[in-house]
Amino acid sequence: MRVTFYRNIKTRSGKCSNGKEVFMSLKKDEVCVSRIFTYPRISDHNRQMGSKVTNYSKMWTSVHDDFKKDLTTYANAYNSQRLKAKQLPISSYNVFMKGVMKYPTQLDDLSGTNGISEKIGETVPEWITNGYLPSVSRTNFLLASIVNGV
Repeated sequence: MRVTFYRNIKTRSGKCSNGKEVFMSLKKDEVCVSRIFTYPRISDHNRQMGSKVTNYSKMWTSVHDDFKKDLTTYANAYNSQRLKAKQLPISSYNVFMKGVMKYPTQLDDLSGTNGISEKIGETVPEWITNGYLPSVSRTNFLLASIVNGV
């Protein structure tokens, strides 16, 4: 199958009219990759990751505002010190997800025996000390608790 790409369009992708093939252009519109369309398989790993992310995104709404401000300060420090040239800057939500997703099993709530504050830490410096976030300078004053703020 040959597809003609219009000028000034960097890439083109889509599904053919027969509904069985998909295509995409690569490298300055010179190459077109085409393959039979398949639906992705959902594995147990995908289900587990999806349930973890859903659970943690719901927990994010319960996180204290002072802790979210500390995460924003940490994210700004991370962006200025550790961000590589082609990476997008991270936000406080990204930092939260990065920390909690590093824990090997799913955490149930913010506090308690299987909570984030018990297993990972209650403040941002504790998350860094315990190895759930990379170290950056200017974080020793971030002392807001994840559950009840300062």
